[in-house]
Amino acid sequence: MSNESNATPIKIDGKVNTPSVIIEELDEATQDFRVERQRFTLHKDARVMVERWVQTAKLDWEDAGESDEIVIWSRSSDIALSQAGSQLNVRVDNQDYLISPSTASQRLTLQVLKSDLPLGLAEGFNWPLRIDSGASSSKTLIQTEDEYLRIYGTPQFQFRILNQLALLDGHRELKALLDDSKNALAGRVVNVLIMEQSVKAGGVIGASVFPAPYARESEIALLYNPYDGVDSDTELFKLLYRIFDSIISPSVPA
Repeated sequence: MSNESNATPIKIDGKVNTPSVIIEELDEATQDFRVERQRFTLHKDARVMVERWVQTAKLDWEDAGESDEIVIWSRSSDIALSQAGSQLNVRVDNQDYLISPSTASQRLTLQVLKSDLPLGLAEGFNWPLRIDSGASSSKTLIQTEDEYLRIYGTPQFQFRILNQLALLDGHRELKALLDDSKNALAGRVVNVLIMEQSVKAGGVIGASVFPAPYARESEIALLYNPYDGVDSDTELFKLLYRIFDSIISPSVPA
């Protein structure tokens, strides 16, 4: 991969909230918890498409939380990341894209169609980041921004879980507890897989349908229904916290 870039960087404003917007709503849940997503196209060329996604969780029609991210779709895996303070630089095929985020919590998400990403791509990049290689609308397994945590299920299921994880940031006390638990596991190999439930023939199928080649050592599979329960993001916190706590302080049978 060349270190030389094209002469003129393309500037992208992460604060743009243009009239050109796609509004999506996931409302198939049985309770009054839903997530609305607004998609704003910030830039499009032969290399990339850049969007801003503003996602709002609503409980009984009242706003319950919000997440904001810049999503970059790229066919090429020739990508490099760097930053100068709050100015982010994404280089794709030697073209620099300078991104000015709306806030310090606006996440950068890379959706890369190829799987052969450069090693150490995120090294030294200290910004909320999620990288999804081999990205497609039908992909069933994705990696979250936390190295230990993956999601297996339909794209709609993945969208729900990613939003609930993002909305956890709004629960400062709960997030602090979860971070403390993760820090207590430093040095241990902990892999968690959140799996979508599949109900067939009267039974719930989970780990039995997960493709073996993608399994990781000592991975804990968590069957989870993101549509069950009113305060869904809090429920996800409880499940993850119990997993970490059980590893830190395992119970010994009498």
